[in-house]
Amino acid sequence: MPTLVRTHRAVFALVGVAVAAILAVSGWLMMSAHARPQPRPAHVAAMPSGLPSAAATATPAPSTPPVIQPQQLTIPRLGVQAPIENKGIDSHNQMEAPDKPFDVAWYPFTSRPGSGGNAVFAGHKDFAGVGPAVFWKLGQLGPGDTIQVTGADQTQLQYEVTQTWDYTLSNIPMASVLAQGNGDQLTLITCAGSYSRAAGYDHRLVVRARRIA
Repeated sequence: MPTLVRTHRAVFALVGVAVAAILAVSGWLMMSAHARPQPRPAHVAAMPSGLPSAAATATPAPSTPPVIQPQQLTIPRLGVQAPIENKGIDSHNQMEAPDKPFDVAWYPFTSRPGSGGNAVFAGHKDFAGVGPAVFWKLGQLGPGDTIQVTGADQTQLQYEVTQTWDYTLSNIPMASVLAQGNGDQLTLITCAGSYSRAAGYDHRLVVRARRIA
């Protein structure tokens, strides 16, 4: 996705969807791009019979995952190793996009990786004056591909892609894209579809992955 609107503002314009309870903001995401890109290249263990139930012991719970401050996002299949920028909501009530074509934005008002929620990231598909950018090949990902997030302390969390969606711009189910409470996940978002100078890209690509290590 090229530069943001005509004043280089955020790549995601907030829309009025029912996600205020999740984000404490009144809307979310509509990525827009208005510069033509370069030519496109607790379970209890069952007891044996005859033993008193009081002797039952709980199955050991998995160790608590580390919660990290994300610094780098790596997608081995795509050769992506991208610095992460912390971004938020600007004065125009829009999500801020990464400042650089090969950086990825993380939105701290979603979840931190390892916290058990859905950490949302976004990146440019392409960029004015540069051409293909960090998420140019994101559409090549499929179930089973891996994504790593590295923290400031070099702790690395690994995720596995479970689903991808290609939505038209007017039909993105943002409450679902941003949903929390379904385990430790990450969501990647970028532009997709056809480009026009007047309207930008007409689709959005969403990749969902679950934490596996």
